[in-house]
Amino acid sequence: MKHDPLIGLAVVSPGSRDNIRRLFTTIKGPIDGAALDFDHRKGDNPTVRESYEAAADWFGVGASSIFVMRQVHGADIAVIREPVDPSQTRAVVAADGAVTDRVGQVLTVLTADCLPILMADPKRGVIAAVHAGWRSSVAGIAEKTVSLMNTVFGCEPADIFAALGPAIGRCCFEVGPEVVAAVRESFDFADDYLQIKAGGKGMLDLAGLNRSVLTEAGLAAGAIWSADLCTYCRDDLFFSYRRQGEGTGRMLAGIMIEE
Repeated sequence: MKHDPLIGLAVVSPGSRDNIRRLFTTIKGPIDGAALDFDHRKGDNPTVRESYEAAADWFGVGASSIFVMRQVHGADIAVIREPVDPSQTRAVVAADGAVTDRVGQVLTVLTADCLPILMADPKRGVIAAVHAGWRSSVAGIAEKTVSLMNTVFGCEPADIFAALGPAIGRCCFEVGPEVVAAVRESFDFADDYLQIKAGGKGMLDLAGLNRSVLTEAGLAAGAIWSADLCTYCRDDLFFSYRRQGEGTGRMLAGIMIEE
């Protein structure tokens, strides 16, 4: 898999092996580098509206086909098997993961440091979008998504490809003792992804942690792609809640099955 910058939109291209489209946006859009911001909480904001229009255009769908969860840092997963009512597509459904087998339905994750994970089983025609901040990661969101894809849709974990998008890296993600304890309690391999500091604090590798979760869930190591881009470091490409505070924008990660 390769990572292609497409005039400000970061695209994970699977080549010709499947009909799954995967997208990670940056802060710069496809038209003259215009700003992109998908933070729907800003109301009828022209930049937000134009950002969703740009994403819909990239996927080749109407804006109502872009499903946005109301992310709550938990481990609930929405299963979409029927057309989504347009009134439910903008942060109405509380969940941190979504799975579907519907062609033309875009599943998304909004982030500004948390890890977005896009998963697909081309054999079964099933996709998933996962919001994996540290709380959702500790709650098992990635493993639960793989399990749900298996039990509901018959996906074999070995057939699933996962793309890990830009997120805050271990270089910048300092967490407190309570987070260190929660991660250690949840994962036997936690210390592989924690650099412990004075006072019990630690630097957490969120992407590495979830990569190990996915391999333990049955994904092949070679079927997990990672952007390896830190949202805190790369202020030229990404928003960062930790760097910019509450007023920062949001990037979008999206995935869709093409016809």
